[in-house]
Amino acid sequence: MRQSPTAPGAMESKAARRIADELQDMVQSVSKPSEQATITAAVRLLRQFADTTAEDPAPVERLTIAAADERLKAPYGDRSQGTFKIRNASDRRCHVLYGPHVALPSGSYRFELSFSSVCEGPEPVIVDLCHRQGNRELYSRPCFPWELDNGTIRISCTFDQSVEDLEFRLNASSGFSATVTGLSITRRP
Repeated sequence: MRQSPTAPGAMESKAARRIADELQDMVQSVSKPSEQATITAAVRLLRQFADTTAEDPAPVERLTIAAADERLKAPYGDRSQGTFKIRNASDRRCHVLYGPHVALPSGSYRFELSFSSVCEGPEPVIVDLCHRQGNRELYSRPCFPWELDNGTIRISCTFDQSVEDLEFRLNASSGFSATVTGLSITRRP
């Protein structure tokens, strides 16, 4: 995947979006309607500024991330011979896989995680997409049993705005393990 260099205004745009998100979270804690309206107007202006100063990252048709790629991470993982063995060695639920921390322009995408030899824990495996260092969830659902049986988890998702620092994550209970072979991200027309 091509990553665009930081364009003039891109840093300002990212900062404006972050501030707008923080202000939006604060609106709920303000009791006076006039103050809420002022904050909401400021959020709208910051988002307009962010949209006009940012340039979308370069268009991507397909990004394939092999299991050996360090952009895929796991707290308990072992890379060998082109595969990435992941597991939950803790005694509680955790993210057993996350990454690749990429920027994507607005558009529709299909994400496919390929794996083999799955051992499920006692609870469902959850797949999600997030960004902003995992602080903003964009999509989440339990994995279907047939996905785990067939060795492919697929997600289709549309982003109205470009997304920075995107992560594909798996959250599983104790006892889960799998051998990841790769992740592909395809931009759809």
